[in-house]
Amino acid sequence: MKEKEETNYIEHFNKIFGTKTNKHLRLNMPMLKIIFKNFEEDLYTPNEIYRQILKQKIKVLDELEKTFTEQQRKLFSKYNEIENQLTEDIEQQLFMFGYIIASKLSEETKINE
Repeated sequence: MKEKEETNYIEHFNKIFGTKTNKHLRLNMPMLKIIFKNFEEDLYTPNEIYRQILKQKIKVLDELEKTFTEQQRKLFSKYNEIENQLTEDIEQQLFMFGYIIASKLSEETKINE
C-alpha cells in the first residue's frame, strides 16, 4: 500500500464520517502494511454462505466459459483482471478503515490521569 493510497483512504474516511482523522493518524505503519500484504488471505476464513455462493459462481462460470470464442475469452480475462483490482481496492479500504476506527476508538477511550 503506497502512502498516496493511504492518504486517499483517510481522506475518503473523513468525507464519509465527517472527521479530521488525518491530523491525528500516523501514516507510516510498517507493521500494518506487512500484516495486510502477507496475511490478507488468512484474515478472512470463508463461512458456509460464502462457500455456497462460490460454488454457484464456479458452476455458472464454467458454463459461460464453454460458450466463449477466443476473442471473448481474452476480453473476459481482461475483465477479470479489472475486477480483481477493484476487489483489492475494496479490501485495502476496509482494512484501512478498520485500522482508522480502531485508532479513533483507542484515542476516544483513553483515560486521562
